[in-house]
Amino acid sequence: MSRIFPSTESTSPSPKLTSREKDILQLIADGHRLEEIGRTLALPEPEIEQLLKTVEEKLGASNRLHAVTIAVLHGHIAIGPEEPR
Repeated sequence: MSRIFPSTESTSPSPKLTSREKDILQLIADGHRLEEIGRTLALPEPEIEQLLKTVEEKLGASNRLHAVTIAVLHGHIAIGPEEPR
C-alpha cells in the first residue's frame, strides 16, 4: 500500500506552513507522541505545543487531527506507509 496524496485540484488557497510545522504534522500523522517528536526534532514539548497551536490557527483547524487532515488535503504531508526505496 502506498501513501495517500490529495488531489492537486484545490478550490481554496493552501495556507503557508514552515518546514518545521510540516515536519511536526508529518510526525503526528505517523503516530508519534509529542515526547518522541521533541527528541526527533530537538525541541522542548512546550515549543511543539505552541507550534501546533499556530498551525491549527493557520489551517482553521479545531484540533491536531483536524490540522493533520487539512494538511493532507492541501498536500503539505502524506499519510500511509512509506514506499520502499
